[in-house]
Amino acid sequence: MSSDDFTYKSTTPEEPESTRPLKRQRNDIDKEKSIKSAAGMKMEKSIFGLEPSDEFIKEVSDWIWKHARNCEHKVEVEAKIGIFVDQTGQRAELPVAVETILTNTDGLRFISDMTISQHKHYNKILNDRTSQSSQTPTRIHYAHSKELDSFYPIGRGQRKIRVTKDLRTDQVKDVIEKVRVADLAIYSPKRLFDWRISINMEIPQTVPQNQNMTYSRKKDRLSYTQQEMQVDLTQVFSPNSETPSHELELEMHRPKFLIEEGFKRERGLPNMYDELIKVFILQVKTRLTFFTIINQRPLHINLLKVFKRDGRKESVAFDKITARINKLCYGLDSNHVDPIEITKKVVQGVHQGITTVELDNLAAETAAYLTVKHPDYAVLAARIAISNLHKETKKAFSAVIEDLYNYVNPRNGKPGPMISDETYQVVMKNRNVLDSAILYDRDFNYNFFGFKTLERSYLLRINGKVAERPQHMLMRVAVGIHGSDLERVIETYNLMSLKAFTHASPTLFNAGTPHPQMSSCFLVTMQDDSIEGIYDTLKSCALISKTAGGIGLNIHCIRATGSYIAGTNGSSNGIVPMLRAFDATARYVDQGGNKRPGAFAIYLEPWHPDVFEFLDLRKNHGKEEVRARDLFYALWIPDLFMQRVQENGDWPLFCPHEAPGLHEVWGKEFEELFFKYEREGRAKRVVKAQKLWYSILDSQVETGGPFMLYKDHANAKSNQQNLGTIKNSNLCTEIIEYSAPDEVAVCNLASIALPSYIKNGQFDFNELHKVTKVLTRNLNRIIDVNYYPVKEAYNSNMRHRPIGLGVQGLADAFQLLRFPFSSEEARLLNKQIFETIYHAAVESSSELAQEFGVYESYHGSPASKGQLQYDLWNVTPTGLWDWTSLKEKVAQRGLRNSLLVAPMPTASTSQILGFNECFEPYTSNIYTRRVLSGEFQIVNPWLLKDLCDRGLWNDTMKNRIIAHGGSVQNISDIPDDIKELYKTVWEISQKVIIDLAADRGAFIDQSQSLNVHLASPTHAQLTSMHFYAHRRGLKTGMYYLRTRPQSAAIQFTVDKQALEEAKATQKSKPSTPSKTGSITSSVERMKLDDSSARSNAAKSVSTPIRAATISRAVSGIENTPSIKRTLSSHVETDENQPTKSVDLGEETEDEEEIDFETAKARLEAKKLEQEKLVCSIENKEACVMCSG
Repeated sequence: MSSDDFTYKSTTPEEPESTRPLKRQRNDIDKEKSIKSAAGMKMEKSIFGLEPSDEFIKEVSDWIWKHARNCEHKVEVEAKIGIFVDQTGQRAELPVAVETILTNTDGLRFISDMTISQHKHYNKILNDRTSQSSQTPTRIHYAHSKELDSFYPIGRGQRKIRVTKDLRTDQVKDVIEKVRVADLAIYSPKRLFDWRISINMEIPQTVPQNQNMTYSRKKDRLSYTQQEMQVDLTQVFSPNSETPSHELELEMHRPKFLIEEGFKRERGLPNMYDELIKVFILQVKTRLTFFTIINQRPLHINLLKVFKRDGRKESVAFDKITARINKLCYGLDSNHVDPIEITKKVVQGVHQGITTVELDNLAAETAAYLTVKHPDYAVLAARIAISNLHKETKKAFSAVIEDLYNYVNPRNGKPGPMISDETYQVVMKNRNVLDSAILYDRDFNYNFFGFKTLERSYLLRINGKVAERPQHMLMRVAVGIHGSDLERVIETYNLMSLKAFTHASPTLFNAGTPHPQMSSCFLVTMQDDSIEGIYDTLKSCALISKTAGGIGLNIHCIRATGSYIAGTNGSSNGIVPMLRAFDATARYVDQGGNKRPGAFAIYLEPWHPDVFEFLDLRKNHGKEEVRARDLFYALWIPDLFMQRVQENGDWPLFCPHEAPGLHEVWGKEFEELFFKYEREGRAKRVVKAQKLWYSILDSQVETGGPFMLYKDHANAKSNQQNLGTIKNSNLCTEIIEYSAPDEVAVCNLASIALPSYIKNGQFDFNELHKVTKVLTRNLNRIIDVNYYPVKEAYNSNMRHRPIGLGVQGLADAFQLLRFPFSSEEARLLNKQIFETIYHAAVESSSELAQEFGVYESYHGSPASKGQLQYDLWNVTPTGLWDWTSLKEKVAQRGLRNSLLVAPMPTASTSQILGFNECFEPYTSNIYTRRVLSGEFQIVNPWLLKDLCDRGLWNDTMKNRIIAHGGSVQNISDIPDDIKELYKTVWEISQKVIIDLAADRGAFIDQSQSLNVHLASPTHAQLTSMHFYAHRRGLKTGMYYLRTRPQSAAIQFTVDKQALEEAKATQKSKPSTPSKTGSITSSVERMKLDDSSARSNAAKSVSTPIRAATISRAVSGIENTPSIKRTLSSHVETDENQPTKSVDLGEETEDEEEIDFETAKARLEAKKLEQEKLVCSIENKEACVMCSG
């Protein structure tokens, strides 16, 4: 009955809440004129036989009626529990002795919050009362809701529209403007809390369109309704707040009924109005009394009892809690980590009958909340949580495997082993060796959030209870890969437990289980353009998704909308209805039983006639029947399209049924066939290439996609080019493998944790080389022991044996070595890391080929002809490794694996190990991480350590970083070297990001999941970035486009001074106004160097980029482009309308008449924009003029 965040047991309070049913009765002064005393004497109520009215209730009753009766819309009558504080922030002390209605609240502020302990207690009591009432006429009804409130401004005033969305269904529940009518303040000096009655009016509104949200909040609410009263217990998660606030409010369940009864009272009819108000007030007072009672318990904590794991009761002792925490603080910075501070906060949540498991969880969460003070608190939080898990689980690995293998399903009484027969036999046969090899102290190397990720999704459970420890999981994975080869098993276990690398999530999920599907990526080709082919493909996708595989599917061959179908003498509905079927399948078939949702990426070449509808499929607006929002979309772009966009040429759209074979060829062969069909007039229609380009950009700005992959680069630089044309990538755009109707390409992944190779301030390339060879052997072994959901996947993997090595924590490595992301040192290290990984992988694969033979399709591949990946890029290695002798080995032995390196996103596994994702920079230096128990603020651990070491870290500094959006660039107290080192991705030129990607690309024989970050992307910026990535030869030009919200949410934990400082800093930057949508602005701002400081002033403009804009984008980033005066005007409304040339220096019939001053102002603005462009190119990081 409790929510995910309220996992509390039910207890009985010292004074249970009293509830009584409403009775229909009138205030009859002749009834019960006397009172019977305890001694039996009959006492008169008064000398006149009258009972005076309760002035408090009468005042409240009249006040509510006065303000509620004339409301034109739905009325809300609610009472909130809280306290009135004065200007010092302390609870007000007013010169009254009893509960009083305040007529003047000047200088007072009402805070409706309470401690989590109080919230927990009251949750327990309400749950208990709800259970007790289940068989009574006045049953209490319970509801649990999780909601997101988003607020949008109305005009320029303080009015706001609130859009409430159900987080479980993602449906909008309510759209209102909530108007405060009046407040009544009640001060209760003898109680723990005061209260406030509010009358609000809820005015229906519609969901705002094309409007920026001002802020949002999440609410986790438990509602208890009995007759006309409803009690709400709510946790409110506000942006940037360290902890959720806890609110208790009581409201009239049916305010309409209250108003109806009020009007009856006005007309002198029988009514329940006064009785309803009286019960409302008594309900509030009962709760106030309850909270006062539970806080008057003995202050000696040792009088409270805790239930130990064996069921014994023991007194809670402050010193014992402190001693337990202190024992786990070894190796942590004692100057910053204080066990007593944690204990003080823990005892506030102690209640009678708490268990030791609850006590440990409370201590771990408390330490996690303190992570913003020092990163060692995250380590301590994990140690407490892991110590708790150790006490709840068996120690011996073999015993745990035995329990998992012998599991019996309690629902049907049938065996349901969670471990495969092979793994079980190996463990039982070698139990002593394997049990003794495990070092459980290594569990304590995880931080709290990494451990919580493991606990939630990776560690195996028995009847819902975690049975594995992290070390058990790692040993299970090692045995699942290597079986009875104990030397390899222990080697793999040790490297994983020391965070040298980690296998991908499907491997961690499934290794050693009855269905060991350990592959991450599957690349599927549509089997045929027919009902049989489409639904056979859909079935394959469902079977793959069932076993935790992410899917990339190309649909180039599906005929276009309106194309003829000979079998039915009808016409095709195109790709959209078909993709809706795939969309439903992705939702229905998740990855392994609610571990991860199913995920399909759909690939299409841009010459397909349905490409415009394809680009709209994920958009938030439009008819549902033409949307498929749970799929992901990618474009497989030939070079010819980029050329036509640059030239603003015509772009024919061909139906694959009427112009077959385009998706089967690439390079010159593709262009020859394309030109042939173009000459023959086979196109279904012809559009301007730039029109399609703008549609792509619009979709990317709105949805973050489609992904951009370059077909010719992917094929020309692939070691599988001898197999045929590669038609698509995978879900995350890092896998480039051949697929066909009879072959489903597969890839097994693992990532290397780069910070683990930094020793004494130096990067250990030799160790990286050694570990990479081990990991290559592991992934090659997985190919043989893997479970394949479809036979086509087995056939492909056995023929080509590709693997994917990736990295995580590149940003952490740079920061540990003190290399700013844009520095030459970082650029060199980036090359050397990937050169080392590729060299080691090729060497290991060559050794495996000598041992087991080359992969089946090796002959004819570029590698078999002496060409490795860097040769296909025409790049010379750095000289760190001996490539000549390696090539000789490959010539003699061959390779066991066709592909080797594929840096993937590492979203989950990097969180487990505690590093930043893959090769990306940090997106913020302070961010929020959500687990089941709540939201926690996290600070970049390396920044936090640096600031602590320099004596700069405190709450004020934390607030200032939050106020600056996670950036340290404009905080005057922070030294320049720290600012340079801790630039976020929004403050690093995307040219730098693309250059680093291209540098390592020469040693990546698959591709890489390259995200692009633009704070406020414009068409010009996106065009520049895409053409630059294409020109640098990237196979994946863009995975996701990441943007920042136009308006930041209110930062609730930031003090006013910090916010004012941030605002002042922003105002101090010079800025140049520009006309939205002006041609000059669109052209002149065309540059790739778009750090967040520059992007803040640029808003996404829907004005199309002109041909000169495209030309500048592709003409080069390094060299200053000339500003062309003649632009090719592209008209989007009619694709067949001829393009007009407009000379900006002459007046045309289409131009407006302008006076001299206007023309002069425009010329000056144009000159300024040109100067800004030149400056930004020459001074990429220090251009003050462009930084507004």
